[in-house]
Amino acid sequence: MSGITPTIATNIVKYRDMNGKFKNRQELKKVSRLGEKVFERYTS
Repeated sequence: MSGITPTIATNIVKYRDMNGKFKNRQELKKVSRLGEKVFERYTS
């Protein structure tokens, strides 16, 4: 997916493993190194 680097993908998985399933898209903003521009691309 455009804008998702291996590091960000790893951070998404780590966040999910520690916090459980994402409840909504806004929760992705809490993932380390996932900035606003990547968030906009990912959720569009």
